[in-house]
Amino acid sequence: MRPALNLVDISKYLRLPFAAAFATVFFCSFMIAQGEKSLFRYVSEKTGREVYALKNSQRKVMDDKAAKGGWIVQQLGYAYAEQRAGTTALYGLILTELGGSPARVLFTFSETEYKNLTSKKSPKKWKPYFSDSPIVAYVLLDGGENRLGAHYFTTKGAVDDDPRIRFEGGEYEKWKALPNTQYFSGGPSFYIWKDEPTPALITSVFGPVLNIPKGVFLDQSVRPALYENGKNGYEIDASRAFAGPNKPLTLYSKDALSCTPDGCEFNLGWFVMRNQDNGTLSTYATATVNGKIIGNSLGFKKGERSRSLVLGIPIKYGSNKIVVRLKPYKTADDIDNSNNTFTVEVILKP
Repeated sequence: MRPALNLVDISKYLRLPFAAAFATVFFCSFMIAQGEKSLFRYVSEKTGREVYALKNSQRKVMDDKAAKGGWIVQQLGYAYAEQRAGTTALYGLILTELGGSPARVLFTFSETEYKNLTSKKSPKKWKPYFSDSPIVAYVLLDGGENRLGAHYFTTKGAVDDDPRIRFEGGEYEKWKALPNTQYFSGGPSFYIWKDEPTPALITSVFGPVLNIPKGVFLDQSVRPALYENGKNGYEIDASRAFAGPNKPLTLYSKDALSCTPDGCEFNLGWFVMRNQDNGTLSTYATATVNGKIIGNSLGFKKGERSRSLVLGIPIKYGSNKIVVRLKPYKTADDIDNSNNTFTVEVILKP
């Protein structure tokens, strides 16, 4: 069984004037709500190895890989992007052995295991999977309402089989029943939120001072990839060629929907996402190219977090700069607009 960390939760109360206390509480509540993000699992269809990502910078690395095909993406639940009382870090490590052996990956919540593997004394040199930080997320140590327990599984007889994390529910029961797997049976190793949690009710000597209801902190975003979608004008085919902020896309007139002496029209599309799925939502997105704006609305049904939008976009021969923008109808439906736009280059050749 993987050891749990013994952390001390130290809470200190400051005596502040009521107005200052209220402002402080509001700010803290806002930050708590901001810290929770969706934890995603990326599974390589080629090797079966699994990568977990939560932070924006790390999600971008994996989304860029997934956009090229060969990866299955699963949304698992919620964890923290920042340290919170009662949480511990989930570390992501990678090992490439000498002699051409394939890379191994490991995601562990054990700080001791992380330090041992990355120590200079370790015979095998593990390093952080993501270059910006070894910490992928902060996960919960205790169970409770609306929390999913995480169990580690390994496959019997597979020497280089990296532990898989399976969360309570259907996937845990399935893996537990497989004859060729074994799991660490001492109970869940850590927990994540099943659904996006309601920010905690914060109290003071005056009683409750703020309770921000679930659903206030919404975020919409666009995945920074523009796909050429062939004849399909509805749902994106993610196996097709795409442009990214640092990846130009070259198109040819023979593949266009139609052409004029100046250029051609193509079905181009991108993904729009939101961080909650507990209701319906309408939003609007545009693509700007050569001074022309093409846009359309799209709607999320209850339970949907990702939708694709495909538009017929005319481009000229040569280089075209295309700016994609998400324009939510309500400011309250999008707390962070820094992830609402991206720019790509599309080159059209005869």
